[in-house]
Amino acid sequence: MALGVVAATTTAVVSGLSRSVINDGLFGFNGALIGAGLNVFLDPKQYWLVLIYIAIASVVSVPVMAASMTWISKSSAGAASPLTLPFNFITLICLTGLQMVRFSALPDDSEPDPEPLAGEINTAIRGEPEAEPRDLSVLLVLQILFRGLSQLFLIENAGVGLAILLGIAICSRASGIAAILGSAVGTLTAVAVGADGHSIYLGLFGYNGFVTAIAVAGVFVRLTPGSVLLGVLGSGVTSLLALGLQGPLNVIGMPFLTLPFCIVTIIAVLFAQNTLRLDVLPLSEVSTPEDHI
Repeated sequence: MALGVVAATTTAVVSGLSRSVINDGLFGFNGALIGAGLNVFLDPKQYWLVLIYIAIASVVSVPVMAASMTWISKSSAGAASPLTLPFNFITLICLTGLQMVRFSALPDDSEPDPEPLAGEINTAIRGEPEAEPRDLSVLLVLQILFRGLSQLFLIENAGVGLAILLGIAICSRASGIAAILGSAVGTLTAVAVGADGHSIYLGLFGYNGFVTAIAVAGVFVRLTPGSVLLGVLGSGVTSLLALGLQGPLNVIGMPFLTLPFCIVTIIAVLFAQNTLRLDVLPLSEVSTPEDHI
């Protein structure tokens, strides 16, 4: 992640891009996510090759981010942001492209694993694909919700998720509440429609919901009961969209990353922009929900 941040930020500075945007970290955070993503999906035994790919991909993310900001800002009259679209685009392109080159850092066992057909889905909450079902408890539920937070950085660890939640809450209590609520709604939606129990256990249906809830309920849309409701609904929709993307992407062995968050959040912000009951903030004024009240 550090390499991704440094490579992307340095590229943005050398390219002469907006210093205020650079200072806000808008070029660095996609680089950080690219670093985390490639570090997870590429072969750790080829560490130096992985670092080279992370550096190159993070550098490429800067013009993609700049172009995305210009296009989406003009299309939405300055209401929407590209969010993590550059991370998704660059990471998926990189992982797909490495299947076609000689100096690939993909693991040897990175063959696509087709999703089971409907009716063969095991909805039991379990720690391993073939493990026995786990008995539900308050502790297990909390672990799943916290894993839903940690998975944003491609980490499956409840302790890391708790640390992320504390960090968010220190910055904004409203966003902290939105984070855990979004993870819960996204996870419960997956449970309600009968998603794979192992994926639910890993928190894979929580992380898109939690960032969607934060973004819509107070960051890009002024915090009101209406924006909270929209954020909650958006969190649930991210799980449905994740399930829709999981099938076709799994055929080529690719993850859905944060695509559900990007798509749902941009749609929600554009919807809010066109209703008189919600107040979308100009990107230049975006801060914590408390600052917008």
